[in-house]
Amino acid sequence: MHILIGHECGVAAVALKKPMEYYPKGGAIYFLYLMLNELQNRGQETCGFFSFNPNRTRTLDGFKTVGLVNDLFRVKNPEDRDRILFEYAGIRAEGHVRYATSGHSKGEKDWLDEAQPFYRRDGNPHKRFVLGWNGNIANYRELKCYLEERYGVVPETSVDTELLMYLITYNIEEFYNGNREPNFLDVLKRTQEKIDGGMSLVLMNGLGHIVAYRGVPGIMPLCYGENENLFAVASETSALARIGIKDYKFFKPGQLILYNDSLKSVQLGDPNNLRACFFQQLYFAKIVSVLDSLGVNEFREAIGGKMAEIEPLRGKLDDRYVLVPVPDTSIPAARRMASRLGIGYEEVLIKNPQAGRTFIEKDNMRKERMQIKFSYTPGKVEGRKIILVDDSIVRGNTAQMIVSEVRKAFDPEEIHLRSTCPPIVSPCFYGVDFPTFNELIAHGYNDKRVLEEELARRFEANSVSYMTIDGLLEVFDSLGFSRDNLCTACITGNYPTDYGKIRLEELVSKL
Repeated sequence: MHILIGHECGVAAVALKKPMEYYPKGGAIYFLYLMLNELQNRGQETCGFFSFNPNRTRTLDGFKTVGLVNDLFRVKNPEDRDRILFEYAGIRAEGHVRYATSGHSKGEKDWLDEAQPFYRRDGNPHKRFVLGWNGNIANYRELKCYLEERYGVVPETSVDTELLMYLITYNIEEFYNGNREPNFLDVLKRTQEKIDGGMSLVLMNGLGHIVAYRGVPGIMPLCYGENENLFAVASETSALARIGIKDYKFFKPGQLILYNDSLKSVQLGDPNNLRACFFQQLYFAKIVSVLDSLGVNEFREAIGGKMAEIEPLRGKLDDRYVLVPVPDTSIPAARRMASRLGIGYEEVLIKNPQAGRTFIEKDNMRKERMQIKFSYTPGKVEGRKIILVDDSIVRGNTAQMIVSEVRKAFDPEEIHLRSTCPPIVSPCFYGVDFPTFNELIAHGYNDKRVLEEELARRFEANSVSYMTIDGLLEVFDSLGFSRDNLCTACITGNYPTDYGKIRLEELVSKL
């Protein structure tokens, strides 16, 4: 069974439309830095970039690091920062931010080996490229066997991106014709025929051409846009807005875009076969982003309104109750929920930005980061009846810790826990890091009420309550985003691709 390795990530690429002297120092990588900072929410373990400059000996050049985007660009040291902007200045650039999730990395070198973008070296610039992607190959095992049997490939990492790099490489060779550029329409069409899963990728070749693709059925987000100065592609619209691109569009499933001074778009799959990951809206995406025409903040506020409708304590609340969000993703929902319920609202949990997102950490790192994840503001909710609102309960470690710490910090009369996400009962094979049943605290419970009662006892809370599946889907429908266009496999067990179903059957057979 393939274990996910850092596939809930962020990708970005940018191209200048004018000569480099019209732009700030660094040209394309200056704008890429701004974009990657906007995507930092999608990956805080490793990051990297490559730029293209036709006037350099190495037309494609860049590097990767363990850490944050500001570490990559050395922003704390102005001399180092300026050196990077000068040395890697270019007219095109591509970058990536990544989570190192539940892989087998042993140290910093392993992390760097697995960091993206991946660089495919070749003496011919038509065949040379860098590749970054967000997603997971559900048929990883089958693809690995195919590459090994046909081409003798022996991967050096467990990262899906490495297999994808080899597959693209051999497809380029197949369609390469003399000194002419390989037709990336043919290359990507042949590539996507071998892949099942969630996939959004950005590729930049040795001639500076940018290729971006969102796989069918569009599980992972991808958008693009341009203005008079720039063309750019990113996982989220917030990255485009950060560099002044307000006119953005969303990739359709199977849509391929090629950019080389002008934009060409082609369709490689059914554009109507969209199954966007609902968890992007609920948890991963930045609050100021828009995913497939639905605003993240709008969605999270609407979830809060629905939570108020189904609140078990509704009709029993008094002025002793106060609603407290678990920052940061649950804040819009919690505000709306408190307003609809007519109770107090206080932000007394302060998240340490260096703590990252603990549900996608390895077990040993998760426990360590949970200890430093929050600090607590005294004087506002002591002794009251607290309703804690979190975005989700995945493994239960963080939820249990928060309930315990809130009890210690505020000595509440009562403490109730609410999740804006329905119970996560099935693994994700498309890019979110809960790949096995035994990691999911809600797995095995057919009755939501029994689960909530069990967790209340385990967490030593007065009550626990989840959003319902019907309630979640009703929110999407009410905002004009059809439930039929969602991937809800982790909460329903209904997988939108063939190998998602196959991987599920394999895990179920081992229970």
